[in-house]
Amino acid sequence: MNGLRFSHVLAYSPGFMVWAAREGRPKVFVSHGTEDRILPIDRCSRRIVPLLEDGGYDVEYHEFTGGHVLRPELVAAATDLFLA
Repeated sequence: MNGLRFSHVLAYSPGFMVWAAREGRPKVFVSHGTEDRILPIDRCSRRIVPLLEDGGYDVEYHEFTGGHVLRPELVAAATDLFLA
């Protein structure tokens, strides 16, 4: 949805995804902590990422040891992807 308006989607510990009319193919960056107690990784990113990949999206996925936090190195990696 809105894939023609955006070239990239940057998702840090995403909790859900709504499937609507798909248009465009933005690149997707996802990072998620394996110890996230706010949005548990098994119910969130580990379900979302395969759906995106099966839908033909180019997904760069990073799991890290830790909770519901932004890791500076992953923010830098997402920024690099966006600016490339």
